[in-house]
Amino acid sequence: MSAKNNKDTYKFSAPDPKLLETFPTPAFAHGGGLGTCNNLMIEIETKEFTSLCPLTKQPDFATIKIRYRPDGRCIESKSLKLYFLGYRNHGEFHEGCVQRILGDLVRVLAPLWLEVKGEFTPRGGIPFWPTAVWENPLWNEKDQVYRTYTFEKRFRRGGKVEQRSGVRIMPLDFGGLNPVVAKIIREHEQKEKTRKPKKGEVIFRSK
Repeated sequence: MSAKNNKDTYKFSAPDPKLLETFPTPAFAHGGGLGTCNNLMIEIETKEFTSLCPLTKQPDFATIKIRYRPDGRCIESKSLKLYFLGYRNHGEFHEGCVQRILGDLVRVLAPLWLEVKGEFTPRGGIPFWPTAVWENPLWNEKDQVYRTYTFEKRFRRGGKVEQRSGVRIMPLDFGGLNPVVAKIIREHEQKEKTRKPKKGEVIFRSK
C-alpha cells in the first residue's frame, strides 16, 4: 500500500497481513473483561475470493467462510476485503490459502476459536474444500469454558510447585512453544496477576 495525493493506492500482488485492522470487541469496550464474550460468535462469508493455481497460473474461485469467537479484538471488514484482494494475483494451492488466512487472522486477533473454510469451484470435476481450525490454548470450544487444568499437562516442564496461603503456583516454561500461543498465555497471566486467587485454587506463573 502506498499514499498518493492523500489517497491510499493498493497493489494486489500478494496477500499482505499488514492491511488487517481490528477494533475492540464490544463487551470489552464497554467495561467487560476476560470471559465476557464467550457467547459471541462472528461469521463472515465472501463469495468473490480469487487466487491463482501455482502450477497452471489459471484463476481459482472460492467462497471463503470464517467463523470465530473473539477475545479482545474483532476484524474490521474493509481491511479484510483489501487483504483478500491480495490473493487475486497470488499463486498458491487451495490448502495453502486457507492455512495462510487462518494464520494471519490468529496473529492479529488472538481469538478464542477460529475456523476458515474454503469452498473452491471444482477443477476437473473434483471440488476441494479445505478447512483450518485454531483453538486458543486457554479455551475449550466444545464446552465453551476457559480451561486451567490443561496447563500442567501441556506446558509444564518441571520445577518446584509453591504453596502460598493455600494457593498452588505451577511454574511454566514456554520454551519451544508457538510464539502466538506463548504470547496469549503471557497476556492472560498478566490479567490474572490483578485478581486475588481463592484458597485451594491452582494458578500458573511462567519462569
